[in-house]
Amino acid sequence: MRQLRVLLFCLMALIAFCGRARAEPLTHPLTPAAFTQELVRALTTALPSATVTIKRDLELAIRHADGGTASVDLTNAYRTYSGDPLRLGEVIRVYVAALSGPPQAQTATAAKVDRSRIVPVIKTWQWIAELHNGLKASGSDQQHLFEDFSGELAVVYAEDSDKRMRYLTTTEDIGVERNVTITVKPVAENSAVPCSPQLSDLLARAVEDAGLEVLRLPSGAGHDGVVLSSLTDFAMLFVRCKGGVSHHPAESVTVDDVRIAIDVLARFLERLAAA
Repeated sequence: MRQLRVLLFCLMALIAFCGRARAEPLTHPLTPAAFTQELVRALTTALPSATVTIKRDLELAIRHADGGTASVDLTNAYRTYSGDPLRLGEVIRVYVAALSGPPQAQTATAAKVDRSRIVPVIKTWQWIAELHNGLKASGSDQQHLFEDFSGELAVVYAEDSDKRMRYLTTTEDIGVERNVTITVKPVAENSAVPCSPQLSDLLARAVEDAGLEVLRLPSGAGHDGVVLSSLTDFAMLFVRCKGGVSHHPAESVTVDDVRIAIDVLARFLERLAAA
């Protein structure tokens, strides 16, 4: 009987240990340095003939056997992983598959590019210089599409497909075919501004008065609040859009949500008048 109790105790301890080990990705996510090391190990296995080196945390350099080089930024990969650490294996598989796939042929045929998927990407001039230096070292005269944005940053154009993001080259510039040039320059720049804590608290109470849960969130967009901040305090109430699509012809809100928003604003004005 005593041996049975000892066996049960050992079994329970083993289950507890395994359960804790499985939970570690949630409670102890990998640091950027450790995540970078995981990608290096996976890429080294997938690309045995290539040399993969770490330039810094979340940035790799890959030199292929044919002399071709690539600079890899893992910031988005790490952001995806950090949102759900249990997806570590999935995130690594997706990025390794994208990076180890056969290179796409670069041709002057602009029709091969899905122009509906072209996106601008902000990169540093250092990143562009390192990329082009690597291409020159491999004997390639290929140049990527980019525009000046500021003294330290540039806009690089890429085709964002379901499987990978591929930076476009000058041979794929439709402007070359049509003799059209594009110049990108900032025409307005505003610093982030906080909403008024007092007004936000009044708005939160108005939401509660309407029997709803208060959800506070930061917004990357400037909205009118940035402009008005030089004149007065402000707070914002967001109404959800279908699919999260905003500032677009497909933007859509329900009548019920608009009714609730009007009700909350009326309660807010009553509280503001009484304050």
